[in-house]
Amino acid sequence: MDKRSREGIKIVPPWINKKLIKAYKVLEECYSKYSTPYVSCSWGKDSSLVMHLVNVTEPSTPVVFMDSGYAMSDTYKFRDWYLENIGIENYHEVPCPEDYIELNLKYGLPSIDRTHSDHEKVKKIIKKDVLDEYAKEQGWDCCIWGIRAEETRGRAILLRQRGLLYESNGIGKCSPIGWWKGKDVWLAIDALNIPYNPLYDKEMPPYFTRETNKNSGWLTTDKANTGRLVWLKRFYPEEYNKLLKLFPEVKNYV
Repeated sequence: MDKRSREGIKIVPPWINKKLIKAYKVLEECYSKYSTPYVSCSWGKDSSLVMHLVNVTEPSTPVVFMDSGYAMSDTYKFRDWYLENIGIENYHEVPCPEDYIELNLKYGLPSIDRTHSDHEKVKKIIKKDVLDEYAKEQGWDCCIWGIRAEETRGRAILLRQRGLLYESNGIGKCSPIGWWKGKDVWLAIDALNIPYNPLYDKEMPPYFTRETNKNSGWLTTDKANTGRLVWLKRFYPEEYNKLLKLFPEVKNYV
């Protein structure tokens, strides 16, 4: 890994600079331990930062986006802009193995009538196992992703128990920004002028700000009780109307 990439970071606040150096060290350890890592990309802010860190040092690293088919319009627009204007040397897209509408019909809507155990089943279906199997087919041996302990209790427990670099299901897992706060991610993005999904700028305080917005698809009803669907209707009326047509009960949360 090119040491110049770590030494050249001088325009960010000192505490962010230290975090970036630590993140590069985690990546350096990853590339020394695994021969063919890849980046799991959602086109969210954390993915943007991780892709930047990897691209600075190992630009040939494959980048994989698992497309549910129901991401926000801004997410697809940002993806297209990024690929055209910045480019990714080795880019892949993997479709979700099951239709998300069918999953919602089978397991219920998040935050409305889906149980926690069913929610865990859905997460496993739509992401983890699929990407692990795809990685094995491609001959890749480690996933670099942007998960952070701050996001969920489960991720905090995982990172405390396993660390920032561990192995699961025969695939390495590398979390270079695992202990970063959301505000740290934004400080780095702004200081390094890293492009990001415009979805985050669609704010509806106090619950939906640039720091708290999530890059979820329009079929996701997480935080329905705290205004998620009001936010969706205000900023993405076309997507909201599609959701309403499929699941009329969402109108009770607007």
